[in-house]
Amino acid sequence: MKITGEENRFGTGSFNSGRREEPMDTPIGRLTMIWKGGKPESLRLPPRIPEVYPVDEVAGRDWARIISLENFRPDLEPYGEFVKQVWLRAAAIPWGATESYGRLARRIGRPRAGRAVGTALGMNPWPLLIPCHRVIRADGSVGGFTAGPAWKSYLIALEKRTVGG
Repeated sequence: MKITGEENRFGTGSFNSGRREEPMDTPIGRLTMIWKGGKPESLRLPPRIPEVYPVDEVAGRDWARIISLENFRPDLEPYGEFVKQVWLRAAAIPWGATESYGRLARRIGRPRAGRAVGTALGMNPWPLLIPCHRVIRADGSVGGFTAGPAWKSYLIALEKRTVGG
């Protein structure tokens, strides 16, 4: 499903072709939806990591519901087939779980593409909705993340706390 001006919760009416930012208050802080040409283009996490873990507010839920975007489906059409495969596999990693870049590469039938998986995840404009924070290095360290490794560690820890990990 693609969001149009009349379907989204961020406002209605016509959009110009410019860029605009729409703040969204969530249990983990104020996220920002970036719009361009009347379409949602990306989601940005807040600059600061929360000092607390809002376990009760996120337990047993998925990020789309937590940030009130449960009916939103990112448009993956502009991206190549490999990137889409990586993102869809990352989206299938369960809440509170992690998987290595190499294992994800093997799961999509590209066993030698661990680094390419990391590159594809680095292109993800929809952190949380496509939970690339759940993909880590084989040695257990967090690796890269659009909002920085500290955010990635926080999100992994928050999810693990809600499932008793």
